[in-house]
Parts: sequence; structure tokens; C-alpha cells
Amino acid sequence: MRKMLLLIIWLSSVRCQHPKIRVSAQEGGLANISCPYDSGYETYPKYFYKGLYAHRHIVIETAAGKQGSSQNRKYYICDDTKQRVLHVTIHNVNLNDAGTYWCQIDAYLFHPRTEIELKVYKAPAPPKPPLVTSNPPVSTTVQTITRNQQQPAVSDSSSTTLWPTPPADMYTGNKLYFPVVAAAAAAAAVLLPMVFFNCCLRKHRHDTGCELSQFNTEMN
Repeated sequence: MRKMLLLIIWLSSVRCQHPKIRVSAQEGGLANISCPYDSGYETYPKYFYKGLYAHRHIVIETAAGKQGSSQNRKYYICDDTKQRVLHVTIHNVNLNDAGTYWCQIDAYLFHPRTEIELKVYKAPAPPKPPLVTSNPPVSTTVQTITRNQQQPAVSDSSSTTLWPTPPADMYTGNKLYFPVVAAAAAAAAVLLPMVFFNCCLRKHRHDTGCELSQFNTEMN
């Protein structure tokens, strides 16, 4: 009787002792959970619970004695019987998913379980988009004007020296200028001898008048 009591106390202490795993995930990402178990439990069905142990509820489970996976919209579970690991993935984690979970094996007398503590971190805020202005940047306009001013002038390959083109009325002006000069020269040729002859005539008269005045003085 005493040995039976000690066995019951030992089994109770063993049941109370269970491993605990801490997992962290970012909001909007995935939470990957791995629960190893001992040999001999490969063929037993396994469950994944959420909540405190007294108020836990099943979110997903495996088929008994089958190695494979099960999936719903939120959770994915896979029992790897060769490695003796129960894999669980929570998709699209949000802040409400944080809390306590349990991996448990449904055995006859003993239900091995693993406690999981999940922490979810808030995702960083996305960067603000840059402000879009309707007016183009001033630097772009200045660069465009500078490039246009720096473009070299296209020269004709057949000529080596570029001379300025004279105005169209230059030759027309020369045609009118030469007859005028010729007429002025002809008039000067006619007028100059006449002016010279007139001057000489006046001088002769002046000299003759002086001589007659002197002759009249001597006669008197």
C-alpha cells in the first residue's frame, strides 16, 4: 500500500513537470513551433491547444498513427515520427495571437505536453512616401539651359573660314554712289577754272586802279 502511494505521488510529480518553449514572432509574419517528444508516442494522436491549461481549446490536431500534416486557414501541424518532433506553424501572426499554447499527446494513462509561450512584436510603421510637387525642380531647368548653351555650332565641312555675310543693299548703294561722285567731279572741273579766272580778273583791276590813281596824283 505504501509503495502504491509513492508511485502515485511520483507519477503526479512527473505529470506536473513539463518542458516550456518560448517563441517570438513579428506581426504579419510566421510563428514556427517545434515540440519534441519521447520514443513510444509515435502512433498516438497529437493536439495543439491555445489558452491556459484549465481553459485550453484545440486549434488543430493530427490523425492518429499517421505521419503527415493538417492545415486550416490559420494553423499548420506536421508530426515527424522519424525525428519525433511535432511542428506547428501559425500564419499571419497578429497581436491577439500572443499567449500560451500547448503541444499534447493523447496517451491512455499519461498525456505528455509541452508549454509554449508566444510573444508577438508590433511591425514597424512603413516609411512615408516623398512629397510630389507639380513644378519641376529648378536645377533640372538650369542644367537643360546650360547644356543647350554649351552645344557647339555646326560648321560646313567644305569651308575652312567663315566670313560674315555683307548686307544685301551694300552693292545697290555702290551703284548709286559712283554716278554721284562722277557728276560732282565734273562740276568741280568746270567751276574751278571759272573761279580762278574771276579771282585773277579782280586782282588785275585792283592793280590797274592803283596805277591810275598814282598817275593822276603826279599830273596834278
